[in-house]
Amino acid sequence: MPSRSLRPRIIESEIPAPVICHNPAAKLPASAFIPLAKVPRRAGVKRERPDSSLVTTPRKKQSKATDDGTPAERKTAPEMASEEYYRAGDKAQKALPAADKYRSTIDATSDRMVAMNREQEAALQKARDEIDKLKAQEQDTLGKLRDATTKLRRRLGFHMSALDTMAQKEAAARLEQDAVITALNAQLAEKDAVIAAQSAELTRKATATRAQGADLAEKAADLAEKAADLAEKAANLSEEAAAITAQGAKLCQKDANLSEKNAMISTKKAVTATKKK
Repeated sequence: MPSRSLRPRIIESEIPAPVICHNPAAKLPASAFIPLAKVPRRAGVKRERPDSSLVTTPRKKQSKATDDGTPAERKTAPEMASEEYYRAGDKAQKALPAADKYRSTIDATSDRMVAMNREQEAALQKARDEIDKLKAQEQDTLGKLRDATTKLRRRLGFHMSALDTMAQKEAAARLEQDAVITALNAQLAEKDAVIAAQSAELTRKATATRAQGADLAEKAADLAEKAADLAEKAANLSEEAAAITAQGAKLCQKDANLSEKNAMISTKKAVTATKKK
Protein backbone atom coordinates (compact mmCIF):
# COMPACT_ATOMS: atom_id res chain seq x y z
CA MET A 1 0.00 0.00 0.00
CA PRO A 2 1.55 3.35 -0.98
CA SER A 3 2.37 5.87 1.68
CA ARG A 4 0.15 8.88 2.40
CA SER A 5 2.69 11.33 0.94
CA LEU A 6 2.79 9.52 -2.44
CA ARG A 7 -0.96 9.40 -2.94
CA PRO A 8 -2.36 11.43 -5.86
CA ARG A 9 -3.47 14.99 -5.02
CA ILE A 10 -7.22 15.47 -5.29
CA ILE A 11 -8.68 18.84 -6.12
CA GLU A 12 -11.28 19.62 -3.47
CA SER A 13 -13.53 21.47 -5.90
CA GLU A 14 -13.81 18.32 -8.01
CA ILE A 15 -14.86 16.10 -5.08
CA PRO A 16 -18.58 15.54 -5.30
CA ALA A 17 -20.88 15.05 -2.32
CA PRO A 18 -20.51 11.61 -0.72
CA VAL A 19 -22.83 9.01 -2.16
CA ILE A 20 -23.79 5.96 -0.14
CA CYS A 21 -23.36 2.87 -2.32
CA HIS A 22 -21.45 -0.41 -2.41
CA ASN A 23 -18.51 1.28 -4.17
CA PRO A 24 -17.72 4.63 -2.44
CA ALA A 25 -15.13 5.57 -5.10
CA ALA A 26 -17.51 5.10 -8.02
CA LYS A 27 -18.62 8.75 -8.02
CA LEU A 28 -15.16 10.34 -7.84
CA PRO A 29 -13.75 12.06 -10.95
CA ALA A 30 -11.42 10.09 -13.20
CA SER A 31 -8.67 12.71 -12.72
CA ALA A 32 -8.37 11.62 -9.10
CA PHE A 33 -6.94 8.22 -10.02
CA ILE A 34 -3.74 6.97 -11.59
CA PRO A 35 -2.90 3.43 -12.77
CA LEU A 36 -1.54 1.12 -10.14
CA ALA A 37 1.57 0.43 -12.21
CA LYS A 38 2.61 4.12 -11.99
CA VAL A 39 2.38 4.23 -8.21
CA PRO A 40 5.87 3.60 -6.77
CA ARG A 41 6.18 1.05 -4.04
CA ARG A 42 7.64 1.74 -0.63
CA ALA A 43 11.09 0.48 0.01
CA GLY A 44 11.24 -3.00 1.48
CA VAL A 45 7.65 -3.83 0.59
CA LYS A 46 7.22 -6.50 -2.03
CA ARG A 47 4.12 -6.93 -4.06
CA GLU A 48 2.40 -10.14 -3.23
CA ARG A 49 2.15 -12.71 -5.98
CA PRO A 50 -0.05 -15.76 -6.00
CA ASP A 51 1.70 -19.01 -5.15
CA SER A 52 2.31 -20.86 -8.41
CA SER A 53 2.25 -24.18 -6.61
CA LEU A 54 -1.38 -23.64 -5.75
CA VAL A 55 -2.34 -22.92 -9.35
CA THR A 56 -3.36 -25.98 -11.31
CA THR A 57 -3.22 -26.12 -15.05
CA PRO A 58 -6.70 -26.47 -16.40
CA ARG A 59 -7.57 -28.93 -19.06
CA LYS A 60 -7.15 -27.72 -22.53
CA LYS A 61 -10.41 -27.06 -24.20
CA GLN A 62 -11.14 -26.27 -27.74
CA SER A 63 -10.67 -22.49 -28.05
CA LYS A 64 -13.18 -20.41 -29.79
CA ALA A 65 -12.38 -19.24 -33.25
CA THR A 66 -11.69 -15.57 -33.92
CA ASP A 67 -13.21 -13.51 -36.67
CA ASP A 68 -10.64 -14.68 -39.21
CA GLY A 69 -11.24 -18.34 -38.34
CA THR A 70 -8.04 -18.91 -36.37
CA PRO A 71 -8.38 -20.34 -32.87
CA ALA A 72 -8.15 -17.73 -30.09
CA GLU A 73 -5.22 -17.82 -27.73
CA ARG A 74 -6.33 -19.06 -24.26
CA LYS A 75 -4.84 -17.48 -21.11
CA THR A 76 -3.38 -19.62 -18.42
CA ALA A 77 -4.64 -19.71 -14.83
CA PRO A 78 -1.66 -17.75 -13.42
CA GLU A 79 -2.22 -15.01 -15.98
CA MET A 80 -5.92 -14.86 -15.17
CA ALA A 81 -5.15 -14.77 -11.43
CA SER A 82 -2.54 -12.03 -12.00
CA GLU A 83 -5.02 -9.94 -13.99
CA GLU A 84 -7.65 -10.47 -11.31
CA TYR A 85 -5.10 -9.46 -8.71
CA TYR A 86 -4.21 -6.27 -10.60
CA ARG A 87 -7.87 -5.46 -11.18
CA ALA A 88 -8.52 -5.85 -7.45
CA GLY A 89 -5.53 -3.62 -6.77
CA ASP A 90 -6.87 -0.98 -9.16
CA LYS A 91 -10.25 -1.11 -7.46
CA ALA A 92 -8.58 -0.83 -4.07
CA GLN A 93 -6.44 2.08 -5.28
CA LYS A 94 -9.50 3.83 -6.66
CA ALA A 95 -11.33 3.32 -3.39
CA LEU A 96 -8.43 4.72 -1.29
CA PRO A 97 -9.30 8.48 -1.60
CA ALA A 98 -12.93 7.87 -0.77
CA ALA A 99 -11.89 5.61 2.10
CA ASP A 100 -9.48 8.27 3.36
CA LYS A 101 -12.20 10.86 3.05
CA TYR A 102 -14.68 8.69 4.91
CA ARG A 103 -11.99 7.82 7.41
CA SER A 104 -11.29 11.52 8.00
CA THR A 105 -15.03 12.11 8.24
CA ILE A 106 -15.29 9.30 10.73
CA ASP A 107 -12.30 10.68 12.67
CA ALA A 108 -13.85 14.16 12.71
CA THR A 109 -17.17 12.68 13.74
CA SER A 110 -15.41 10.66 16.42
CA ASP A 111 -13.64 13.79 17.63
CA ARG A 112 -16.91 15.67 17.67
CA MET A 113 -18.55 12.81 19.51
CA VAL A 114 -15.70 12.73 22.01
CA ALA A 115 -16.00 16.51 22.45
CA MET A 116 -19.76 16.16 22.77
CA ASN A 117 -19.28 13.34 25.27
CA ARG A 118 -16.90 15.54 27.24
CA GLU A 119 -19.38 18.42 27.09
CA GLN A 120 -22.16 16.06 28.12
CA GLU A 121 -20.02 14.71 30.95
CA ALA A 122 -19.26 18.28 32.03
CA ALA A 123 -22.97 19.16 31.75
CA LEU A 124 -23.88 16.01 33.67
CA GLN A 125 -21.30 16.81 36.34
CA LYS A 126 -22.62 20.35 36.52
CA ALA A 127 -26.17 18.99 36.71
CA ARG A 128 -25.05 16.55 39.44
CA ASP A 129 -23.47 19.45 41.33
CA GLU A 130 -26.64 21.48 40.90
CA ILE A 131 -28.72 18.50 42.03
CA ASP A 132 -26.48 18.03 45.08
CA LYS A 133 -26.77 21.75 45.80
CA LEU A 134 -30.53 21.62 45.36
CA LYS A 135 -30.71 18.53 47.58
CA ALA A 136 -28.73 20.35 50.25
CA GLN A 137 -30.99 23.38 49.89
CA GLU A 138 -33.99 21.06 50.00
CA GLN A 139 -32.74 19.43 53.19
CA ASP A 140 -32.07 22.86 54.68
CA THR A 141 -35.50 24.05 53.60
CA LEU A 142 -37.12 20.89 54.96
CA GLY A 143 -35.37 21.43 58.29
CA LYS A 144 -36.58 25.02 58.40
CA LEU A 145 -40.06 23.89 57.44
CA ARG A 146 -40.02 21.25 60.21
CA ASP A 147 -38.98 23.89 62.74
CA ALA A 148 -41.61 26.31 61.45
CA THR A 149 -44.21 23.53 61.50
CA THR A 150 -43.33 22.69 65.10
CA LYS A 151 -43.63 26.33 66.11
CA LEU A 152 -46.90 26.65 64.24
CA ARG A 153 -48.24 23.51 65.91
CA ARG A 154 -47.35 24.92 69.31
CA ARG A 155 -48.98 28.23 68.45
CA LEU A 156 -51.98 26.43 67.05
CA GLY A 157 -52.27 24.37 70.24
CA PHE A 158 -52.17 27.55 72.32
CA HIS A 159 -54.70 29.25 70.06
CA MET A 160 -56.90 26.16 70.00
CA SER A 161 -56.94 26.04 73.82
CA ALA A 162 -57.75 29.75 73.88
CA LEU A 163 -60.47 29.18 71.30
CA ASP A 164 -61.89 26.31 73.37
CA THR A 165 -61.98 28.57 76.43
CA MET A 166 -63.65 31.32 74.39
CA ALA A 167 -66.12 28.80 72.99
CA GLN A 168 -67.01 27.62 76.50
CA LYS A 169 -67.45 31.23 77.64
CA GLU A 170 -69.57 31.96 74.60
CA ALA A 171 -71.67 28.85 75.29
CA ALA A 172 -72.23 29.99 78.90
CA ALA A 173 -73.07 33.50 77.67
CA ARG A 174 -75.47 32.01 75.12
CA LEU A 175 -77.17 30.01 77.89
CA GLU A 176 -77.51 33.15 79.98
CA GLN A 177 -78.81 35.05 76.98
CA ASP A 178 -81.27 32.24 76.27
CA ALA A 179 -82.50 32.38 79.89
CA VAL A 180 -82.86 36.17 79.70
CA ILE A 181 -84.62 35.90 76.36
CA THR A 182 -86.96 33.25 77.78
CA ALA A 183 -87.79 35.51 80.74
CA LEU A 184 -88.31 38.46 78.41
CA ASN A 185 -90.54 36.34 76.21
CA ALA A 186 -92.61 35.36 79.28
CA GLN A 187 -92.88 39.02 80.27
CA LEU A 188 -93.82 39.95 76.73
CA ALA A 189 -96.45 37.20 76.74
CA GLU A 190 -97.90 38.58 79.98
CA LYS A 191 -97.85 42.08 78.54
CA ASP A 192 -99.46 40.80 75.36
CA ALA A 193 -102.21 39.21 77.49
CA VAL A 194 -102.72 42.47 79.40
CA ILE A 195 -102.72 44.44 76.15
CA ALA A 196 -105.23 41.99 74.68
CA ALA A 197 -107.49 42.42 77.74
CA GLN A 198 -107.10 46.17 77.58
CA SER A 199 -107.81 46.08 73.88
CA ALA A 200 -110.98 44.06 74.52
CA GLU A 201 -112.03 46.52 77.25
CA LEU A 202 -111.30 49.45 74.97
CA THR A 203 -113.26 47.76 72.21
CA ARG A 204 -116.19 47.29 74.61
CA LYS A 205 -115.91 50.89 75.78
CA ALA A 206 -115.69 52.07 72.17
CA THR A 207 -118.82 50.10 71.38
CA ALA A 208 -120.56 51.61 74.39
CA THR A 209 -119.27 55.05 73.45
CA ARG A 210 -120.60 54.59 69.95
CA ALA A 211 -123.96 53.63 71.39
CA GLN A 212 -123.89 56.65 73.73
CA GLY A 213 -122.84 58.80 70.77
CA ALA A 214 -125.87 57.59 68.87
CA ASP A 215 -128.09 58.44 71.86
CA LEU A 216 -126.42 61.80 72.24
CA ALA A 217 -126.87 62.41 68.53
CA GLU A 218 -130.57 61.68 68.91
CA LYS A 219 -130.75 63.96 71.98
CA ALA A 220 -128.80 66.63 70.12
CA ALA A 221 -131.32 66.39 67.28
CA ASP A 222 -134.12 66.78 69.81
CA LEU A 223 -132.37 69.71 71.43
CA ALA A 224 -131.84 71.26 68.02
CA GLU A 225 -135.53 70.99 67.35
CA LYS A 226 -136.29 72.47 70.80
CA ALA A 227 -133.74 75.22 70.16
CA ALA A 228 -135.46 76.00 66.89
CA ASP A 229 -138.77 76.22 68.74
CA LEU A 230 -137.21 78.40 71.42
CA ALA A 231 -135.64 80.57 68.77
CA GLU A 232 -138.99 81.01 67.15
CA LYS A 233 -140.55 81.83 70.54
CA ALA A 234 -137.67 84.23 71.26
CA ALA A 235 -138.37 85.96 67.99
CA ASN A 236 -141.99 86.29 68.95
CA LEU A 237 -140.99 87.53 72.40
CA SER A 238 -138.60 89.99 70.77
CA GLU A 239 -141.45 91.42 68.74
CA GLU A 240 -143.59 91.56 71.83
CA ALA A 241 -140.73 93.20 73.72
CA ALA A 242 -140.33 95.77 70.95
CA ALA A 243 -144.02 96.53 71.11
CA ILE A 244 -143.85 96.73 74.92
CA THR A 245 -140.78 98.97 74.61
CA ALA A 246 -142.65 101.25 72.27
CA GLN A 247 -145.59 101.33 74.68
CA GLY A 248 -143.08 102.02 77.52
CA ALA A 249 -141.67 104.92 75.58
CA LYS A 250 -145.12 106.29 75.05
CA LEU A 251 -145.86 105.83 78.74
CA CYS A 252 -142.60 107.55 79.64
CA GLN A 253 -143.52 110.43 77.40
CA LYS A 254 -146.87 110.58 79.10
CA ASP A 255 -145.13 110.43 82.49
CA ALA A 256 -142.91 113.34 81.44
CA ASN A 257 -145.85 115.33 80.27
CA LEU A 258 -147.63 114.55 83.51
CA SER A 259 -144.55 115.53 85.49
CA GLU A 260 -144.43 118.87 83.71
CA LYS A 261 -148.10 119.40 84.32
CA ASN A 262 -147.63 118.45 87.95
CA ALA A 263 -144.73 120.92 88.18
CA MET A 264 -146.76 123.64 86.64
CA ILE A 265 -149.62 122.82 88.95
CA SER A 266 -147.25 122.88 91.91
CA THR A 267 -145.88 126.22 90.80
CA LYS A 268 -149.36 127.63 90.38
CA LYS A 269 -150.31 126.33 93.80
CA ALA A 270 -147.20 127.92 95.27
CA VAL A 271 -147.96 131.23 93.57
CA THR A 272 -151.51 131.02 94.64
CA ALA A 273 -150.51 130.31 98.18
CA THR A 274 -148.12 133.18 98.19
CA LYS A 275 -150.80 135.49 96.89
CA LYS A 276 -153.20 134.38 99.56
CA LYS A 277 -150.75 135.26 102.25
